Amino acid sequence: MTSAAPSAAGPVVQRATRGRILGKLRATSRSLLIVLLVTLGLLVVIESALRVGFHYPRGYFRFMVEGSVTLYPPHATLPMRWGAIPYDVRTNALGFRGEEIDLVAPPGRQRILALGDSVTDGFFVDNDATYPAQLQRILRERGRNVEVINAARGGGSIDKEYAILREHGFPLRPDVVVLTFVTNDIFDIRERSLDDLLTRDLHPREQTAARRILTETALGEWATDFTLRLRFRSYRASDRPGPADGPRTADGRYDLWGTDRFEENVRSFRQLTKGMDGMVLDAPFSAEVDGIIEKYLAILERMSRDCEERKAQLLFVYFPAYSQVYDPGASLAIRDLLETACAARSIPFVDLTEPFRTNGKGRALFLAPVDYHPNPAGLGVMAHVIGDRLLSRSGG
Repeated sequence: MTSAAPSAAGPVVQRATRGRILGKLRATSRSLLIVLLVTLGLLVVIESALRVGFHYPRGYFRFMVEGSVTLYPPHATLPMRWGAIPYDVRTNALGFRGEEIDLVAPPGRQRILALGDSVTDGFFVDNDATYPAQLQRILRERGRNVEVINAARGGGSIDKEYAILREHGFPLRPDVVVLTFVTNDIFDIRERSLDDLLTRDLHPREQTAARRILTETALGEWATDFTLRLRFRSYRASDRPGPADGPRTADGRYDLWGTDRFEENVRSFRQLTKGMDGMVLDAPFSAEVDGIIEKYLAILERMSRDCEERKAQLLFVYFPAYSQVYDPGASLAIRDLLETACAARSIPFVDLTEPFRTNGKGRALFLAPVDYHPNPAGLGVMAHVIGDRLLSRSGG
């Protein structure tokens, strides 16, 4: 029996199969390329339409990009449209929020450096309504030759404030350094060691592609803005229709409905900040919170020593949480603890609790219920109390 000759059909079938597969791959690739080109073309058209017709990007999220190690980009006007109230940040050559200053203060002028987080920075108010700007006006109206530098940048805690003081504040040789404490400061340093907190680096990390798309493209900014408006009622709250608490003021941004519902707003604040400010708003504190407070006080002591070595007076300001102002029964244990700690370290202590309670009787000093930062009136109370303290210490 003889074996059959090898068939030539096998290689032919294989070549045909490979040809069909390659043909399908090429067809698929062409289809994907067409889809990609159409998509890119559509994105270019939308991007162009948003830029030409609607003037995007408008800089709503530019604050997320730091071009250098300054607090804000220098010589900038930043339209802040990401939060409850639209406002503008204008910066000087050094990246501070405010008017131009010299590296060396003019002879006879007292230089005050304001450190803090978003309260000192002035979230949701224009430059002239921030507490440092109001403080400067108050002191100058009372005959003082002073300048108040807003050296704050929202976010972070005493570690960031200490780093700003070292890198940006001390070179300006301030006479007074005003450090403001807010109740979320303890939450913000909970996960880092004391050594890390003491040596925090302010230099920005390389910007991600996603952040650049968000801040530098019209489509990215518009899409983010649209999404935030849909998801969060507090986002750009002043742009939303609704009744105000009373007659409209000249600056209608702060005519927010519900600001006089103090008890309801206290409940909302407690619920919102349960795991943040709430760590120190109820006593007794947990062992974890006690440990975090010790870290905070260790940095405060280091800051105080550094100021003393440079002949600058450190002034510590306690800013009360919303619930501590509008709930007479709220715990003030964290305030008392910090006041005692400052006394032990010979650090002058300014308590804003009672002034806020007195001025807040039947009057809104915060942006509640859409946000719990102070409004211009609240920042004015802050500026007057700190100004009175500074004047009393200087004898006038």
